[in-house]
Amino acid sequence: RLARACHQTGSFMRAGGFLDQATVPFQLELDIYTALHGLTHLNTAQAYAALGQCYADLKMHDLAFRYLDQALKTTEQVKGSNCDETGRLLVEIGNTHRQRGDARNALLFYNKALQAHNKAVSPFQRQVTTDMVDIERAQLDVHPD
Repeated sequence: RLARACHQTGSFMRAGGFLDQATVPFQLELDIYTALHGLTHLNTAQAYAALGQCYADLKMHDLAFRYLDQALKTTEQVKGSNCDETGRLLVEIGNTHRQRGDARNALLFYNKALQAHNKAVSPFQRQVTTDMVDIERAQLDVHPD
């Protein structure tokens, strides 16, 4: 319950724009899940992802990548590489690359996300369409002509 409360508190703070402060409850959530489950549990992966997204919002890209990469590794261990959760994390990593101005790496991660989502969900679901839009935008960033 405490970990869930930490996640909710961090989410509210992040949504309210209190990004620096939101890292504290997200870190506590991560510490709790890591102590309870280690690195091979979906809750731990989600805690890593929340902290990574918060650091991406703060434009602290190196920290964001560190946490998002660990979230991806844990999710792939628990659920595999062709699931919706993995695809969403690949999109987040792509978004962080794009935010940093690295459209080429963003494009790589968006393509991986599309592959994961194509195998995990119906190709007509919204997430697949969103992945295709992300790919198109990154391609325009790489090749603006």
